[in-house]
Amino acid sequence: MRRAVTVLALPVALAALAGCGSSSSSSSSSSANAPASSSTAASAPAAAPSTGKTVDITYQNIAIQPANATVKVGDKIKWINKDNVIHNVTSESGPLHLTSANFGQGGTFEATATAPGVVHYVCTIHPTAMIGTITIKK
Repeated sequence: MRRAVTVLALPVALAALAGCGSSSSSSSSSSANAPASSSTAASAPAAAPSTGKTVDITYQNIAIQPANATVKVGDKIKWINKDNVIHNVTSESGPLHLTSANFGQGGTFEATATAPGVVHYVCTIHPTAMIGTITIKK
């Protein structure tokens, strides 16, 4: 009787251990890989992996804060509209080509810095008041 219990308990214990190991491993690897591959494909080439840092730029009172930002290659840049009017992000020069749709209050636009250089951008709706610069370092 003891032998039958031991023989049955061993496969159950092994299955439980295997299930725990593959469950946490596959779920962390699938959740870790899914966002990285989708954000990499949408925002940046494979040569510029995300560093995990996000730099926020705020549109508020028809102004950009900070108007001059510095990031590293791989960093994410996020524009947040806190005004009750629409804005957009359009690059005029530099290694990062930005062309957002217009976005209203609470809206955001994101891009990933892919190469070093200086990006000059504007809100084309308010081109004299809303001018920004992003310096991208290696």
